[in-house]
Amino acid sequence: MGRAQSHFEEGAAALQRGDLAAARAAFEATVERDPSHHEGWHQLGLVHFRSLVFEDAVHAIERAVAEGARDARVYTNLGIALQHINRLDEALERYGEALQLDPDRVSAHTNCAAILTRRFEHAEAEVHLRHVLRLEPEHGNAWNNLGVLFRDTLRLEEAVAAFKKAVTASSDPALAHSNHLLTLNYLPGVTASEVFDAHRAYGEGLSPQARALPLRDREGGPVRVGYVSGDLRRHSVAFFIEPVLASHDRSRFHVTCYSNAERQDAVTAKLRELSDEWRDIARLSNEAVKDLIADDQIDILVDLSGHSAKNRLGLFANRAAPVQVTWLGYPNTTGLRSMDYRLTDAIADPESADALHTERLVRLPGGFHCYRPAPGSPPVGPLPAAQGQPFTFGSFNNLLKVTDEVLACWAGVVKAVPGSRLLLKAYQLENAGACEHVLKVLQSHGVEAERVILEGWAAGFDDHLAQYHRVDLALDPFPYNGTTTTLEALWMGVPTITRAGDRHAGRVGASLMTHVGLKGFIADSDQRYAALAAYLASDLERLARLRKSTRQALFASGLCDGDRFTRELERSYDDFVGRERAPRRATHQLVDGV
Repeated sequence: MGRAQSHFEEGAAALQRGDLAAARAAFEATVERDPSHHEGWHQLGLVHFRSLVFEDAVHAIERAVAEGARDARVYTNLGIALQHINRLDEALERYGEALQLDPDRVSAHTNCAAILTRRFEHAEAEVHLRHVLRLEPEHGNAWNNLGVLFRDTLRLEEAVAAFKKAVTASSDPALAHSNHLLTLNYLPGVTASEVFDAHRAYGEGLSPQARALPLRDREGGPVRVGYVSGDLRRHSVAFFIEPVLASHDRSRFHVTCYSNAERQDAVTAKLRELSDEWRDIARLSNEAVKDLIADDQIDILVDLSGHSAKNRLGLFANRAAPVQVTWLGYPNTTGLRSMDYRLTDAIADPESADALHTERLVRLPGGFHCYRPAPGSPPVGPLPAAQGQPFTFGSFNNLLKVTDEVLACWAGVVKAVPGSRLLLKAYQLENAGACEHVLKVLQSHGVEAERVILEGWAAGFDDHLAQYHRVDLALDPFPYNGTTTTLEALWMGVPTITRAGDRHAGRVGASLMTHVGLKGFIADSDQRYAALAAYLASDLERLARLRKSTRQALFASGLCDGDRFTRELERSYDDFVGRERAPRRATHQLVDGV
């Protein structure tokens, strides 16, 4: 046996027992002795990949190909490594080469489908996933990815069924569970009680209640708070957590952020600067993160994701801190018995909502949002209808919230205002199929295609906000209201008509409009929603006044007062750990707008 092959076998043995350092050394010795040993290069790439050094993984596996590897698994693994560093075109090419060698290679099909779904190439993605499920009908990941595809193409009932199948087929169903529960929030035909039952069943299906963790003796020191999120980057969550990080009283609170984001940007850097400590946890197991939290002596751990993407609810399920709180990133209960509190307000969650949560609801005075508008936002423009343009209703919400029932209501709004238009802007409208679906539904309710404007991505954030210059009055979807979109519209001088529903997701709009002083824009039924839209559209003078005053009204409200909001938040944190509260500042008085 040659020395190169001997080193290779040493590396294989080390890799099998999980000793990555020894495996790396052995495989490096293999290719040093024999640079043409393509399987040595391949295995070295896999060691780099498992060590989360993706660039080095790509380099090593590319060398394996250059040295003559002609194996579907090599091309597939190269594609996976390229996908992890967002070189998606190259990843697709490598998966294609793998499928030429092995047309039934499941991992190549599933990863192709994931990239194609991100690119709105849903028909081709579905072909790959259907092929996998013909080969392996119980492939949990394929069912989950098919559910995501169905959700992205507005086939919500099919998405729910696919996610349910993924839960039963997966060895680790956490992602499929969260996707299933998230999707239920969009479905108008599912009652609030049914949605709660599904969340509660998820929580009860987990391991038995984790044991309580005692509060540490702080000896007069600050309460240590940890924020956990996969969205500490350019994302809606950043608009709300940034003012809190900036306003925390550092004499009384120490703040650590646990970022589960795989991508970082300038917003990440800013949030990091505002934190006392920062931990990147995307590549760490729940057990490793739990140990890290224990080392950091966290008193209160705050989840900012709920069942949205990149959540770490598995961490909370096994209790990682003495006090666990969920806030902000998800419009419902987590369903976890180990989540102690959920932060909300009395409008979004009246007393009747207590029965729909496994957590204890803590209602913050002044609302549960604290919004920091993006610096350098474009100026507010004049009311388009006052400049001779057709009256334009608009919604820039995620199209998943714009169900067929919502479109039917909005069709009635447009028909009630002669000559008016409807402008919808959403990333899903980059897809021709989504555009066709929206137009078909609106036309079935009597709205001609000429009265509908459909827009996809804007080139940049300022361009996104500038699109409000084209909108006279914003429309809020239901039963899942907008949040950031409503605040962005207000910041651009555009008030939003909202319908107050029977659950948190459908009452956020009422909370926001109340706290900015525009209670008159809240309806309590579809009929009153449409009638209110028509009434307001007839009063251009009032809308023109609001156009000029709404940005300042939002800025002056409690919704943009980071200091006030954070003091109220800290009072709740004091209660959670049994510490005497700091004195309360005066809150903003709510008045109806002009």
